[in-house]
Amino acid sequence: MILNYFRSTRAGATAIAAAAVSVMSLAATGLLIDHLWLVHKRDMLKNAADAAALAATLQLDGLPRSMNDGAVRARLQRTAERYARINVRDNRVEPEEIIVHLNIDRGSGVVDARVEADIGYVLAGWLHDYAGPGEMAQSTGTQSVRQPLSLVLAIDESNSMNNRLDGGWAGRGERSRMDIVRGAATHMVEIVAPDPGTPVKVGLVPWSIDLGMVLEPSTDPVEIRRALAALDAHGQATRSFVGLVRAREFLEDEPEEIHRAIVLLTDGEDNRDERGQGCWSGAPRCTEPRREQCAGARNDGAEIFVVAAMIPREMSNVLGRELRRCATSERHVFAENFTPLDLEEAFAEIAGRLRGLRRIN
Repeated sequence: MILNYFRSTRAGATAIAAAAVSVMSLAATGLLIDHLWLVHKRDMLKNAADAAALAATLQLDGLPRSMNDGAVRARLQRTAERYARINVRDNRVEPEEIIVHLNIDRGSGVVDARVEADIGYVLAGWLHDYAGPGEMAQSTGTQSVRQPLSLVLAIDESNSMNNRLDGGWAGRGERSRMDIVRGAATHMVEIVAPDPGTPVKVGLVPWSIDLGMVLEPSTDPVEIRRALAALDAHGQATRSFVGLVRAREFLEDEPEEIHRAIVLLTDGEDNRDERGQGCWSGAPRCTEPRREQCAGARNDGAEIFVVAAMIPREMSNVLGRELRRCATSERHVFAENFTPLDLEEAFAEIAGRLRGLRRIN
C-alpha cells in the first residue's frame, strides 16, 4: 500500500513536471516568435527612417538658401512623412499612425529622422526597450557631402526653346523654356557649388544643329553663371549628338577618382543626321548617332541624366524610348515636366544626388 502511494505520488509529480516543462517550452517558443517578429518590425521602421532622412536631405540640398527655416521645415516634413509611410508595409500599422520627427541643421546639411509607430502589444517588448506596449521607434541621420565632380550641362538651344513649356510661343512677360532652364541650371550650380578645393567643376555645351558658346568645366561660379545667362534659343534644328560628343571630350581626360556626369536637356526629337540632312521623326539615321554617343559616355564611366523640357502631348513614343535608352537608368530620366516648377525640381534633384550623401548614425 505504501509502495503504491509513492508510485502514484511520483507519477503525479512527473506529470506536473512534464506539464510545467511543456508550458515553459511553449512560453519560450512564444517569446522566440515574438522576438523575431519584433526584429522584423524594427528593421521595417529602420528602413522607413533611412528613407525619410535620405529624401529630406536630398530636398534640403535643392531648396533655395533664401527660404526661411519655417518653410524649409514644413517642406522637408511632408517629404519625410511621405517616404516613411511608403516604406512601412504592414497591415497593422495605418499610415496616419506613423510619426516622423526631424532635426534639421541647415549649416552642416545634416538631417536626423526618428520614425515612431504602434506595432501592437507583444510579450518580448522588454527585450527591445521600447517605451510602452506596442510603441517602437527607430532613428537615423544623413549628411550631404562634397565629392570630386566634373559635370557638363548639354543644353538644347533650338528655336523651340523660345516656346512656353506648354508649347505655345512665349509672349512679352511670359517665361520661355529657355528662361526656365537658365534659372534651373543656375540654381543647380549653387547646389553643386563649384570649388577648386574639392574639386567640383561645371561645364556647358549648348547645341542645336551645331554647337553654341561652350564652356570647359570650370570651378569659377561667376564664369559658369555668365555662360548660363548667355544661353540663347536660336538654332534651326535639333542634333543632340553634337552636344554629347563635346561633353564626352570634356570629360575623357578627367582622373578616375573624379565623378563624371552629363545632364542632357532637350525639348524634342533629333531631326538632323550626322551630315546635317533632315530626316523624319524617329528615323534610325537621326536616332542612332545620339544612341551611340550615350552608350559611349556610359562606357567612359559618365553618369547620364536626361531632362525633357516639354509636356506629355509633345513626347512621342520614339522620343520617350530613346531618352530612357540614353540615361544611366530609369531614375536618371526626368520626362514628366508638366510645369516650370517640375522642371526646376528636376534640376535640383539631380544636383542633390550629385552632391552625395553619407549616413552619420
